Amino acid sequence: MGEILHLQIGGIGNRLGSLFWEILASEHGISSSGRYEGDTELQLERVSTYFCESPGGRFLPRAVLVNTGPLSGTGRFLEENVVDGGEQNWAAGFFDKEQLAESVMGCLRREAEKCSRLQGFQLVHSLSGDGLAANILDDCICNEFPGRIVQTFSAFSRDSDIVLAPFSAVLTISHLLDTACGIMVNICDVSAVRSDATVAREIACATSTLRFSCLTNQNLRKLAENLVPFPQQCILRTACAPAASTRCTCKFLPELAAELLGPTCEISGGLLLASAVVVRGRLSHHPAHEPKLSTQIVYAFQGNITDWDSTKVSYCDIPMKGARLGAGLIVNSTGVQERLTSMHKHYRHADREPLRREGIDESDFADAENTLLETVDGYQQLESCCGDTEEEKNLAAGDSDADDEG
Repeated sequence: MGEILHLQIGGIGNRLGSLFWEILASEHGISSSGRYEGDTELQLERVSTYFCESPGGRFLPRAVLVNTGPLSGTGRFLEENVVDGGEQNWAAGFFDKEQLAESVMGCLRREAEKCSRLQGFQLVHSLSGDGLAANILDDCICNEFPGRIVQTFSAFSRDSDIVLAPFSAVLTISHLLDTACGIMVNICDVSAVRSDATVAREIACATSTLRFSCLTNQNLRKLAENLVPFPQQCILRTACAPAASTRCTCKFLPELAAELLGPTCEISGGLLLASAVVVRGRLSHHPAHEPKLSTQIVYAFQGNITDWDSTKVSYCDIPMKGARLGAGLIVNSTGVQERLTSMHKHYRHADREPLRREGIDESDFADAENTLLETVDGYQQLESCCGDTEEEKNLAAGDSDADDEG
């Protein structure tokens, strides 16, 4: 199915990325030394998507780490793929890191040469970090690897006390949305309530169909085709059950769906454009469960869904780490516009002067703001065009019948 190259940048990106690779290694039966110690051939069937097997029989992550501070747990990674770079503000990261960006690209080129059929890239970073992620994506990856799909897991903290965080978030997300690559932007909320471990577990679950044998969403392109019906509306949200902080008590699919889509689920607002569900663990009679699971997703969105078939359900016999039965959910819905609108509000009221002094023009601020507002407007238009409730549809049908009788 092809390989995926992983890039993690900055403090948050490296914390989430390191936890992500711990989960992947455990689920594929790979020890900290890179040796396979698993118990089923299913773990190795598609292990090459994220791991490269060395001549000595070690499985090494297809990963590049951009370090902005002390890193721990790098023993499983190739030392030559750990790049040192100081964390600065957004302008410095975007404009002044050409040498660092070239070092990163050198690592990515070297890893790409090991791939027989490169699918694309996975980027784990912070929206509130410096502009290096946008720099590498804009000027490097899309130019050197045209046509490849990029999936980002972009951490965003609503509790951030960084003065320039609103600008960093809007500037970064506008560059992600404007990139020439086919892209899926997963916004991952990180807070005191949602730990790094929880977010890393969601990222790992979101990649399940890419690295295990499943009938749907088997590669990045298929995943993008199913989850992004309109190019500009490519912002996704993820969830999984059980969460990292809870002990799994679910034994049956209805219980699991209730936990995944319960009152604490923060991604079920707005009009559902598309979703992908993966059930992890052994189940019998998979097809019989699928209608029930799809129905529960529709119920979670209060029936506010599009006319097209928007939900893809996959099954994976390999369970999640620490759970007999689990599930992951990726959602594309118009509800994300609330988050974008909140970003814009903080952006409008923050002091731009520090970034102006670093070389960002007023036109850069305006372009970023316009991209964000155009994306919000696109979600609002979809909501108004496709978001009629079932009651409204029935009422319209009733009026039509009455007109026919008249």
